[in-house]
Parts: sequence; structure tokens; C-alpha cells
Amino acid sequence: MCCYLLPVIVAGPNLRADDPFPAAQHFYRGMPMDNRIPWILAEASMADTYKSPLFGDWLGSDRPPLQSGLIVLMQDALGWLPPAAGAFATSCAAQGLWILGAMVLLWGLGMSGSALKCGLVTATISGFVLLNGIFTWPKLMSAGFLLASAGILLQHLAESEKRPLKASVSLMLAGLLAGFSMQCHGSAAFAILPMGAFLLFRKAWQFAGPVLVLRNGLAFGACFILLQVPWTLWQKIGDPPGDRLIKWHIGGVMPVDERRAGPTIIESYKNLNWDAFWKNKKQNFETLFVPPNLSASPWFDLQNRNRALNSDFFGVFPAMSWALPAWLGLIFLGIHDREVRWRLRRLFFKFLPILLWVVATAAVWIFLMFIPRSTVNHQGPMNLALIGLLFSGAALGAVSPKVWGVATILQAFGVVWLYFGLRYHPSTEVVWFWVTIACVATMILGSIFPKNLHPEKDNL
Repeated sequence: MCCYLLPVIVAGPNLRADDPFPAAQHFYRGMPMDNRIPWILAEASMADTYKSPLFGDWLGSDRPPLQSGLIVLMQDALGWLPPAAGAFATSCAAQGLWILGAMVLLWGLGMSGSALKCGLVTATISGFVLLNGIFTWPKLMSAGFLLASAGILLQHLAESEKRPLKASVSLMLAGLLAGFSMQCHGSAAFAILPMGAFLLFRKAWQFAGPVLVLRNGLAFGACFILLQVPWTLWQKIGDPPGDRLIKWHIGGVMPVDERRAGPTIIESYKNLNWDAFWKNKKQNFETLFVPPNLSASPWFDLQNRNRALNSDFFGVFPAMSWALPAWLGLIFLGIHDREVRWRLRRLFFKFLPILLWVVATAAVWIFLMFIPRSTVNHQGPMNLALIGLLFSGAALGAVSPKVWGVATILQAFGVVWLYFGLRYHPSTEVVWFWVTIACVATMILGSIFPKNLHPEKDNL
């Protein structure tokens, strides 16, 4: 309910009590109607009035259906709300599934309860989660299933080969969760492809052998494919061709095209020479860190609200850079104390499997996206920015909870000031810098005291 009320409180003149979707579209800026698409499909399905195209030239088969299905399931339970308002409440709650996925991931890494909570809070109070939790395209929902699948696979890596039944059940569950992620948003494929590396190992860095690799692949892959079959059949038979997003992102062809995806993509690449190909991939790499005409972090543009919001919306690194206060705290603590450096090394090796997954996901995404500079947040898997935020908070919380608390206050102030303060009081921007200086000074002074530097033993 809180997810539903927040945009109602801040929407101002864009609010319609019977239909909150337009208010969510204008929370950040004038956004397209992507957040409404699952409701349009659900509404047509419930009324049995579906006809192709669903709206404009977009087919119902162009976007995966899981959020639409949840809306249909929850309509009776939320019958006391207007239908569109009930759909919006369901959509907001569905985006909150990223929290459960993050918990499973951090548990899979063996993080303590306190470090887990610190990671969740750091991610929750970011502008990235705020924006994508209110503008309810099903991307945080997809990321939640991805994180949960990766967490279960990590637990599988730590299991003994003497428990094959439990290992198989874990792999089947991980495959189902990955399948649900794909049924939320197709960009999950960029993260699922490198996830297969987890299936190659029995324990971290120990190759499983061909028999176990085959068993792992069958257990994971069979459940993943099982969830894709019904939707794929409807795409190809009920509302063909159903592969518009594949042709757009991987082949650079956006309009509806009756050709099969494979020949379309091949023809697009035939029209590229090697210089253009590598230039495109280089630009995709650069866009992950600094999107075109923007900066590397919203923190660098707090006197230009539109530019700061654009950096947060488009950039993967800028979105995770809300944790900049936590990074500064980690750097200062690492310089200040040898024991902290030792603990940070331990954390690094604990996080290493997921960090490698992040690097591999980014590499797949950079390589497969056809259009240059298209590796922006809303066209890819959102697990990248989420993992950066989660790990920043969990690491600082494990090393020094008190310094984490100061960094969190600074981060929360920055997000609230950008998304709400500058919206209503743009003339008081200069105050921000004095507040920033005061908060950073407090963080540094607080970290000097030895009692703040040494965490409890169970924090790792």
C-alpha cells in the first residue's frame, strides 16, 4: 500500500484517483506508457476483447506476460479499488520482489543478518529503486527473480556432491526463477546466458566434471525452458511474429518485420563493416559508465536537476553511484586501518562469483546490443545496478555499521533532495553543498574513533 500511496502524495496535478498510471509516468518526467502495457494486456484478457495490435503498432506478444497475469489474479482481491488503481497497486508490489531476490542472493553469499539489512537499505533508498519501483515496467520484478536464481545457484556451489537430490532440486528451482525473470522482461536473457557458468562448478573454482555439468544443465535448463514454451507458442501461433524486441535490440530493426529474427539480425550485421562494429561496441561500453551528454553520477549534477535525473535514469554506473558515500567510507576505513583492509579482502573473495557474473553480463550485453550507445538501464537487466548498490551497503555495514549509518543518512538526503526538494524548491540549490560538506565531515570524523572501525565477528 505504501508503494501505491507514494506517487499519489507527490504526483500533484497529474493524479487521477481512479488511474494512477499517468501520475507515475510524470513522477520523473514525461515518460512513455510502458508502465501501462501490462494493465492494457490484462484488461483485454479479462474482458476477452484482445485484438492485435494491442496499441499503436505494438503487439501483445511483443512483451512477456507475467505482470499482466499477476494483475488478473489480484483483481478480485483488490476489488474495492478502481480496476486501474488495483492494477497499479499490484504492479508496485510486484516490483518489490527485488527485495526477496536480494535477500536470497546475500544469504547465498553467506552474509550475516546485519550486513544483509545494510545492503537492502542502501539499495532501497536509491533514486534508481525509487524511480523504477513507481514507474512499474516489470524490470525490478525481473531483476528480483534473477538475483534469487543466482543466490540459489551459489548455495548449490557450496553443497557436497554427496547430496545429488538436494542439488538437483536447487538447480530446478533456480531454473524456474530464471524462467520467471524472462517472463517479466526479455532483457533478463543478457544475465541468464552467463549464469550458465555457475553450472560448471561443484564448489567455487572446482570444475564439476562432464557428468555433473550435464546433470546441472538438464535440471536448470529443463525447468527454464518449460516456462518459456506456452508463451513462445502463443507468440508464434496466436499473435505472430512476437520477436520485435529481439530484432530491435540485437538486429537494430524497430518496426514490425515479418522476417524471422535470425535472418533479420544476420542481414543487419552484413551491412556493418568491422570498423563500425567495433565502434558500436566501444560506445556501448562507454555508455555503461557515462551516458551521452550526461555525467558519471547524479551527485555531480545536483545543481542541474534534469541532468542529474537523466544520469540516474539512463546510466548503469550512475544509478549505482548513489552509494558514493558508502564508497568513500570504505576507502577511508581501508586507508585508516589494517584490520579493515583484511576484512575487505575477505569480502571481495566472498563476492567474487557474483562480481564475475556482473562482468560477464555486462560483456554479453555490450556485445549483443546492435545499436550504439544502447546499453542504458531501461534496455538491459537491472541486476547490475542493484548488485552494485547491495554490495556497497553490505560491505560497509559488515566493516563498520556506524560509518554505514552516516553514509546512509547522506545518501537518503541526496535522493530526497533531488527527487522532491529541488522539485518544489529549485531556488535553494546552493544550500545542498553546505549540507554535503557537513555530512561528509561528520562521516570522516565519526570514522576516526576506533570503536567504529571494528565490527562484531558475525558481520562477515
